[in-house]
Amino acid sequence: MKTTKIEENYLQEPNWKLTRSIYKKLSEEFHILTGAYGIVLSERQKLMLDHLILGIDEVDKSIDEIPSFEEREAVTQSMLNYLGNDEVHWKNPLQTKSLSSKMEVLKKITQELKIENRFCLAVSEIFKYTEQKRHSLKEEELVKLVMLEGKATAELPLSVMSVESNHSFGKFFIQLCTLMGIADLIVDARSDYKSNYIALRPKFGLYVKLNIILIKEGAKIFWNFPRKISFLFYCIRFSLLLITSKD
Repeated sequence: MKTTKIEENYLQEPNWKLTRSIYKKLSEEFHILTGAYGIVLSERQKLMLDHLILGIDEVDKSIDEIPSFEEREAVTQSMLNYLGNDEVHWKNPLQTKSLSSKMEVLKKITQELKIENRFCLAVSEIFKYTEQKRHSLKEEELVKLVMLEGKATAELPLSVMSVESNHSFGKFFIQLCTLMGIADLIVDARSDYKSNYIALRPKFGLYVKLNIILIKEGAKIFWNFPRKISFLFYCIRFSLLLITSKD
């Protein structure tokens, strides 16, 4: 791969207006999680993570709106190819100006940090599990895919932070992202089914499984977290926001 000069000022102040309020809250309180493990992020690292959150959100929404499997497959493969090649601009028939801009920022982040391989592998896994969720008709399989999707998603910020998945924070964050996926499905299962994001009609049994996992695994995470009181209030705030925020 050719070395590409990266502009130092490509990271602008993030614009949270068009994304869910829970993502802005995640950014604002991320220090509660990292601080408990002695991790202090530089201003540039924090800015990169903010743009990562915005990029993930827009990519998710854009792909979810594509009706056919063939088109989704083509777009996701196009994104992966772009992240791994030397092209400066992403070109795809279904792109938008906003999405293209975010893709270019994500590419520059991975190039600056030299994390292209780890980042692209995680993105590929996320695309795979997200697509499989659309077709799964078994409760246990759907739950497993949601958890795998959460685990793969955790790899993106960990790669930006240069934290390995076997680091104490890495292990914690993977567990947390896995449970965030479970919690999100509890709240959004009905709307996801109506929007064809999942194929399985949510029934009582699915909610029982999801809540058992959430309580059981959540208790383990809480017990192992170094600062339990701050984490408890963190979880309460995010739970309330997840339930009440649909923007």
